[in-house]
Amino acid sequence: QVTRGATTVWEHWDGIMEDGDFWSADMNSFNHYAYGAVKDWVYTVAAGIRTVEEAPGYAKVKIAPVPDSRLEWLKADLDTRHGHISSCWKKSDGYWRYEITTPVEADIIINGRSHLVSAGSYYFYSPIKE
Repeated sequence: QVTRGATTVWEHWDGIMEDGDFWSADMNSFNHYAYGAVKDWVYTVAAGIRTVEEAPGYAKVKIAPVPDSRLEWLKADLDTRHGHISSCWKKSDGYWRYEITTPVEADIIINGRSHLVSAGSYYFYSPIKE
């Protein structure tokens, strides 16, 4: 898409084909943000990375990952003006293993339990509940 001039997410990855023709004259949106919503879900729900309202721009963060047993693992990285944020969870011998990195003060919430932390990398485990 980008190599063909896209500045938004297209409905079809090949909306404009190599020869310059459209994929379809009937169904060919060049601003189809529905696909972008998946990314938002991955970052804010599955990885749980959110800015804090009273400290916008990721000056403070809340990280509350929500693992999904249909997946083996998930990792999301976000570069902010304050530094790198990473949220990862993996299945490991009946447990979820969480790896969280924050460049700023954060409230990390694992299974409803809050952990107020300063900048750094943190590891947590919780039992997988099927």
